[in-house]
Amino acid sequence: TDGKASPFHSTAAFALHAEEFGAKLVEYTEVKDFIIENGEIRGLKTSRGVIKTGIVINATNAWAKLINAMAGIRTKIPIEPYKHQAVITQPIKKGSVKPMVISFKYGHAYLTQTSHGGIIGGVGYELGPTYDLNPTYEFMREVSYYFTKIIPALRELLILRTWAGHYAKTPDSNPAIGKIEELNDYYIAAGFSGHGFMMAPAVAEMVADLVTKGKTDLPIEWYDPYRFERGELRGQALQMG
Repeated sequence: TDGKASPFHSTAAFALHAEEFGAKLVEYTEVKDFIIENGEIRGLKTSRGVIKTGIVINATNAWAKLINAMAGIRTKIPIEPYKHQAVITQPIKKGSVKPMVISFKYGHAYLTQTSHGGIIGGVGYELGPTYDLNPTYEFMREVSYYFTKIIPALRELLILRTWAGHYAKTPDSNPAIGKIEELNDYYIAAGFSGHGFMMAPAVAEMVADLVTKGKTDLPIEWYDPYRFERGELRGQALQMG
């Protein structure tokens, strides 16, 4: 009963609808520093000049701790970037692999078939903390071994592409979502530990409510950013790869 969606189409759709509602998207713009006066955010210094704002939401995931440090946040919110990798194979007959296959016996492997017919997935091979995103031969060896253990016929397929991305991990594999009290109108939604794409629509609603209404009916308390300092770690959700 789980769903699948294209990250490319989904991201583009979110962006287009945001613009329809008046959002301005500024791409390829690196945040360099905060402009803070008397505990109030006045703006951001970026690679393309100053953006004046009084509200900042740190949704940078793998880079969240760097932005927190830039803002002078002393609260300990441990989010570290770990490299995870994935592969996609040549297309085969559609419907050959369904539903998604997850194996805790064979390397925490997961694989499914795309709408174009290729087999896409990965294994629990993790490197980090690191910001390096170069694919590795070791991962290729691991994924080839475990995929063919699960479905022997896959050994006949060619791998078309491999790539790497980040799992921005917290000690309990749950994100930090909420308002940071030591800097007025500064919020965080980061550390999704591999669950970010699935959680994104609900998290956006949570944070929008928090910014505009000061509260939300969604269960944001579970993701309290201050729980790490209190030592109140949450239970881990199912994680693939």
